[in-house]
Amino acid sequence: MASLPEDKQNPHLFHNMTILVTGATGFLAKLFVEKMVRTQSDFKKMYLLIRADDVSSANQRLLDEVIEKELFGVVGEQWGADELKSFISEKIVAVPGDIRSLDFGIKGDDSNIMLQNMLTDINVIVHSAATLQFDGRYDDAINTNLKGTMNVLSFAQKCTNLKLLLHVSTAYVCGEREGYISEKPFNMGESLNEVDGLNIETEIKMMEEQLSELKANKATENEVKLAMKDMGMQRAKKYGWPNTYVFTKAMTEMWLGHWKGDIPLVIMRPTIVTCTLKDPFPGWMQGFGSINGFIIAYGKGIMKYLSFDPQANMDMIPGDMVVNAIICAIIVNMKQLNLGDTIIYHISSSLRNRINYGRFVSLNFKYFTMNPWFDKNGKMIKVAHELQSFHTFAAFHTYMKFYYLMPLKVLQLVNKVTRLSIIETTFANLNKGVNFVIRLAHVYQPYTYFKSIFEDNNTEKLREEVRRIYEIDESMFDFHPGSIDWEDYLMNTQFPATVKKLF
Repeated sequence: MASLPEDKQNPHLFHNMTILVTGATGFLAKLFVEKMVRTQSDFKKMYLLIRADDVSSANQRLLDEVIEKELFGVVGEQWGADELKSFISEKIVAVPGDIRSLDFGIKGDDSNIMLQNMLTDINVIVHSAATLQFDGRYDDAINTNLKGTMNVLSFAQKCTNLKLLLHVSTAYVCGEREGYISEKPFNMGESLNEVDGLNIETEIKMMEEQLSELKANKATENEVKLAMKDMGMQRAKKYGWPNTYVFTKAMTEMWLGHWKGDIPLVIMRPTIVTCTLKDPFPGWMQGFGSINGFIIAYGKGIMKYLSFDPQANMDMIPGDMVVNAIICAIIVNMKQLNLGDTIIYHISSSLRNRINYGRFVSLNFKYFTMNPWFDKNGKMIKVAHELQSFHTFAAFHTYMKFYYLMPLKVLQLVNKVTRLSIIETTFANLNKGVNFVIRLAHVYQPYTYFKSIFEDNNTEKLREEVRRIYEIDESMFDFHPGSIDWEDYLMNTQFPATVKKLF
């Protein structure tokens, strides 16, 4: 078995343990795997559930997408390429499957043997697989976030040596509540607006019936997509949630809490997850999510107006801090949680180290003034000095309608008459930019006016327990937001990382 020299070993917190990770190619899961490999290398085995047709394809995705060169560069340099490769081949198992299928639909010639080994060996499940699009299709969100978690729970209940199920949710399952948000679970069928009738099985059935009806009526793929998007938003708003994503995540929490049985359950609720603060190195990120859309639109000069309150809380937390909290929650609760108990952790910054949207916007201006972006013609893009704020989204939309949408209609009419290519190009570019800003503002407006604060009593207690009981060096598993210097982090880590990755 591959092992590390003593001077490379870290506290034996996961000795001889077997872990299953879902959503293995996602941002947090990859950070979790890297951190475990680098600091907790004496775990017995780690199964990574990866969408693939067979074992060979799953192994290829493991090498290409999970054990990627940049993220695993630090541990690769520490261990050496051959030693890391040997360790991965012996302790990391790529499982070709999908949470949307019962028992994950594990594929391959030895699938039954793999399944039985997993059911016997697994001690901890870290469930992070999810679709994150706020206004995504209802069928996608239900099938992945809700029914996928149902399958994970069903699998967990068959594991003979399971000690803990950890589910990654979101702090924004609270909707648009005001004041202090506590770390408490949902009751089955609970709504945010006190509207009765929320039933998870009914939501699934309604979605499936609507989808079948659309297909029976030979709706185009685009028509199906739009109908499913509309349905998700309508169902969410009926019961008080602002979008499909947080609605399905809330229903998922309800289902887990109600049907978990004797399984000890930990629910992690991070806020806006941003790039790494320092571990394994500052500035690692993946994809377009989080706050990156705003940073790109602002830096490219597209974003000049935004529907936001400068005093609203921009509750951010770096991805490595979320992973540190996950690891510590596993360590502590494997021993402390009783059968059937549930504990919830807010991984947030608004209580301990608040930053508001006004401060975030001013730092954007400062960064892109010092580091301007240049268009394809080499012309420097000047960013807006101050984004005009609006007290409500309705006020923002009215402003955009009179100052942008109506003039665009005039330009469109001129284009139809003249057919000049320069006018056609100008219209297309302006129309795309304006509609992008409006859509971005619409999707994010529940959060750009968010003034509530997430209590983190359980999380603070977890920090104390890690220090007091396990005597773990805080620098190894730091997840205290008070240690973040927001100006330094944004100016020297988040903004440059976004530019490097996505511009």
